[in-house]
Amino acid sequence: MANNIAKKNGKIVKAHLKIDTGMGRHGFLYSEGEKIVKCLKMLNNIEIEGMFSHFSLAFADNTKWTNIQFERFLKVVECLKKNKIEIKCLHICNTSAFLRFRHMHLNAARIGAGFVGRIPIIEKHGLIPVGELESEISEIKELPKGYNIGYGNLYKTKKNTKIAITQVGYIDGIGMECKEQLYKILPKLRIVYNSIKNIVRNKNLTVEINGEKCNVLGQIAMCNIIIDITGKDIKVGDKVKFNVKPLYIDRNIRREFI
Repeated sequence: MANNIAKKNGKIVKAHLKIDTGMGRHGFLYSEGEKIVKCLKMLNNIEIEGMFSHFSLAFADNTKWTNIQFERFLKVVECLKKNKIEIKCLHICNTSAFLRFRHMHLNAARIGAGFVGRIPIIEKHGLIPVGELESEISEIKELPKGYNIGYGNLYKTKKNTKIAITQVGYIDGIGMECKEQLYKILPKLRIVYNSIKNIVRNKNLTVEINGEKCNVLGQIAMCNIIIDITGKDIKVGDKVKFNVKPLYIDRNIRREFI
């Protein structure tokens, strides 16, 4: 269809060809070499200047599947060459693969998470997370020991507690991170283990106020977050900084560059 539209308008359209090497999404199956060759030779008004695939497990400790996908892609490249089809730009690496597998760089790479310094592998390349959300304290109050905080009564104060309230919440994207992909037993066990560990260590979501880390108490609500500021010199109007992934923050939040 695209070829016909380009031909009808007298245009040459440049495009990149997608090969499905095991992600199960777009593109020709890696095993459809003859079909790919036949299709490419029928194109008159589409110039294939690149070909690519996408890794599904490049962040995993076990590299077997990533190597399989890479070999499948190279076999498609070789199949095209045998049929006198040479594609200049080849790319398969996402951020994780680019940082881990130098021999898979090919001609180009698609860096996404790397640009914001938030990657799903151990960081040892000097990348620094960029982007933070800033709000301010709208109210401060004292709560007695044994007082419930937030929806579900999931948090109860263990002592007299001084709290600060800031007017942001999940409606703005706070706490709205993607859920873990439960596709194997090991990740499931790891999630359970980390959850128990965080409870034992009393590990909470934290924010920064006046250069100090402060714990968030209770559930994140739609439009507000409650912060423990006991023993700290914090006032209404003080700035609150959240370490967040920019991707999850509502597009209506004003962006500022510094």
